[in-house]
Amino acid sequence: MPVVLAVYEEVAALCDSLILAQRGIDDGASAKGLALLGARHHYLWAVIFRQRYQLFIKRTSHIHRRADALAQYVGWYRGGQTLLAIARHPDVNFSPYLFARIMLEALQDIPRGDVYTYIKDTSLIPDKHLAAQVRPLKAHALARRHEMRARGNDKHQRHEMRCR
Repeated sequence: MPVVLAVYEEVAALCDSLILAQRGIDDGASAKGLALLGARHHYLWAVIFRQRYQLFIKRTSHIHRRADALAQYVGWYRGGQTLLAIARHPDVNFSPYLFARIMLEALQDIPRGDVYTYIKDTSLIPDKHLAAQVRPLKAHALARRHEMRARGNDKHQRHEMRCR
């Protein structure tokens, strides 16, 4: 049975409020979202949350690339704050990995197309303090990617088993 548009919009609004409040999917919100969707659609809760978070990132990424915002972030970084702390700051509220990419461009004057190379091999980053902060953010992002791929493969395999 498909999810009704009104239910989707209610769950999406719940996800948006969690994202703006800088909260992930906690137990209370999960219970509310699952109650709205029903036990049969438990996987949709995470799918809708990821969908809404991706939309949030697309809508706000240009703000973090503006010169005035970058100047403020660089000031905070040079003042001793970590990339993770700045990314999680209420005024920033942005993906730590994507924020590290933006800051790497700004702090090291690396062309946007070459940033991935520097993140992939952090030994190329001349500032060792910055490299040490980028490493765990990269590792976390890669772990999440592998986790999502594994879940996707499991879902695909379950679907194939049901179709047989």
